[in-house]
Amino acid sequence: MKLRNWQLPLAIVLFMTGILLMSALSALQSEADPRSQSKAQNLIAMIETQEKELKDYEKTIEARRESLAKHQKDIASGEIEVRSLQSKLDHMKTLSGITNVEGKGIMVFLDDNTKAMKSPKAKTRSKPNRRTS
Repeated sequence: MKLRNWQLPLAIVLFMTGILLMSALSALQSEADPRSQSKAQNLIAMIETQEKELKDYEKTIEARRESLAKHQKDIASGEIEVRSLQSKLDHMKTLSGITNVEGKGIMVFLDDNTKAMKSPKAKTRSKPNRRTS
C-alpha cells in the first residue's frame, strides 16, 4: 500500500493535534487534582505568613530606630548637662581654692599683735600665730 502525497502530512498534523490535546487534558486534570490544589493553598498560606512576618519585622525595626534616635538625643542632652555641671564644679573649685596652681606663687605671713596679749586685761595668754600659705 502506497501512501498518497496528502496522507503523510495529514497523519503528522493529526499526530501533533493528539499530542496537544493530551497535554491540555493533562493540565486540566492536574488543576482539578486535590493534591495540587492543596499544594497551591499551602504555598499561598506560606507566602502570606512570610509577608506578615516581614511586616512585623519592619515595624520592629522602625520602633527600634525611633528608640535609638530618642536615646541618642537623650545622650546628647545628657552630655550638655554634664559639661555644664563640670563647668560649675570647676568654677566652685576655683572659688574655694581647691584647684592646683603652678608657678612661684606668693607668701603671706600673719603675725598677731603680741602686745595686746601681754596686757593684764587679757584673760588668756597665747603664743603669736605665725602662718604661711
